[in-house]
Amino acid sequence: VPLMMETLQRAAGLLQAGRFGEALTLLDGVLNTQPDQPDALMLRAMARSRTGDDSGAVSDFLAAGLCHPQPHAVHNNLGNHHQRAGRLDAAVAAYREALRLAPGFADARINLAITLSQGEDFEAARTAINAVLDQAPNHALLLNALGNVERRAGNPDAARRAYDGAIAADPQAVQPRINRGALRRETGEIEASCADLRDACGMAPGLAEAHAQLAHSLRTSLDITGAEQAYRQALALAPDDPGYHADLAGLLAEAGQGDKALTTL
Repeated sequence: VPLMMETLQRAAGLLQAGRFGEALTLLDGVLNTQPDQPDALMLRAMARSRTGDDSGAVSDFLAAGLCHPQPHAVHNNLGNHHQRAGRLDAAVAAYREALRLAPGFADARINLAITLSQGEDFEAARTAINAVLDQAPNHALLLNALGNVERRAGNPDAARRAYDGAIAADPQAVQPRINRGALRRETGEIEASCADLRDACGMAPGLAEAHAQLAHSLRTSLDITGAEQAYRQALALAPDDPGYHADLAGLLAEAGQGDKALTTL
């Protein structure tokens, strides 16, 4: 048993270091001799999730859920796996199962709220987010998620208040600043939008989304040169993003630089 626990600890360390293949080798060895070892099943599920073995990961998570002493944690991790794969309904179901098993489990409550904020059931998202905010009113991540919900629901004033709250709660948070900048562009506050997005670019110069959003706002303000520079910076950071290529090509075509636009495609 001490040797097995040492092996599991080594595997967990390899997972944290991103060395998923090495972790899988160790965990396969444990499970070959003890196929129902709960910690090994959950760790292997996490490793398989990170290496793209979708069906293997789900199978291990479900098996671990039947024997692990903390099944709520297993279902929360299963939800994370589904969320990364874009299966939002399955992620929501897994998080709700985690909360059924452990109603006070904060990680699952937060994950459920964030996942619901990405869907179209705005009322369910508000309910889940506000349930967390009632306990942690300065949770910047969830205030940002609430802003996203209200923005997509067509409530710009409520979205603005939520983004403002997120930035006040964490002045170094970049994503709510990007989102507020985009919202300000949509509501015609172009100068304020550019200010937010320039701040975001300064705070996270390696984040392509910040430069692309700044480019959109500069384009709206008819600053073609500035927009081109910002799009090119986004492309330098994310050269395989087809949307950024199309945005830059469209900008140059609008500016009458058709030949130059062709070189960006």
